Amino acid sequence: LKAVAVSDCLNGIGLLIVGIWVPAAALYNLGGVSDLFHEPDILKPLVEHSVLAPWHVNFTGLFLTNVYYWSTNQVIVQRALAARSLADGQKGVIFAASMKVVGFIFLCLPGTIGLLLVRRNASISGNAFKVPKNDEVYPELVKAVMPL
Repeated sequence: LKAVAVSDCLNGIGLLIVGIWVPAAALYNLGGVSDLFHEPDILKPLVEHSVLAPWHVNFTGLFLTNVYYWSTNQVIVQRALAARSLADGQKGVIFAASMKVVGFIFLCLPGTIGLLLVRRNASISGNAFKVPKNDEVYPELVKAVMPL
């Protein structure tokens, strides 16, 4: 069990460093965080296809769905069951949940940054940023901002 904990720590540290560094370097090449908000139409597809739910769904349907997710998620449950004490279990669950929340930075933000870089015909390190296929935005962004 100790080997799993050590490897989880090392993998988590690597994921955090690279996962945050890639969007940060791409934002630097884009011009900063403020440039993300100059083109609000990049979020338009999310608004056009969203379904408005009645307010009471927040207390019934969404609550039950979230309890189901957070109670059966393997990462969360593993932290709780493998803990030495209640306090350690609580710390592990809080840490795992915070990593799920912070995941937006390295899951969604690079795609948005890549879209803006393509729209602006930006160049990174003298090379034009181009994406041949839609599902290759993140690998192209990593190749563009990571030192070789």
